[in-house]
Amino acid sequence: MLEITADVLDTFAAEWVRELLDYEDEEFLYPLSWAAASSLPGDEGLHHILEKLKSISEKELPLEAFICLHRFRSHKILDWMESNCTHFHDQWERLAAVSCPTWERMKSWLNKGRPFCFIALDTMANCAKGNRPPLVEKFSPKILRTDKNEVEKISHDVHQKDPVPRVKMKVSNILENKQDIFE
Repeated sequence: MLEITADVLDTFAAEWVRELLDYEDEEFLYPLSWAAASSLPGDEGLHHILEKLKSISEKELPLEAFICLHRFRSHKILDWMESNCTHFHDQWERLAAVSCPTWERMKSWLNKGRPFCFIALDTMANCAKGNRPPLVEKFSPKILRTDKNEVEKISHDVHQKDPVPRVKMKVSNILENKQDIFE
């Protein structure tokens, strides 16, 4: 109910949402995050929710982060992920895909090794039509500001460094769907 009210009232609900964010605990984190994304200026709402996510266990964090942060669609989430992601989980790549990822960021993550290499590959794969989970599909994500001349070489380099079947499959999928994935 909270998220619907905030969506309908939009910025008119800002003071009410701020009040709730100051007093509510993690029991209402999902609806509060939706309300914050709808009613507050982006950076302010994101800051509040990132603070609340500090109390979430490492095991629960990937799913909680995706559910709470996907509506913000901010590259600042990618900065936060770099400090908070300790292991691979499919929710990280979904969150990254809807958080305005750039080619520079993907290259950086590909060079970091695991888990970020896997997250980058899956983030790019999640930008291909037909490969997206329904909630990601809704946002039609792309990898932004891509130097398309680099994609093939860097993708092949990643596969050479980590020649496991998963990487081979992702690289193949990415190269087959370059037109959908990169902007």
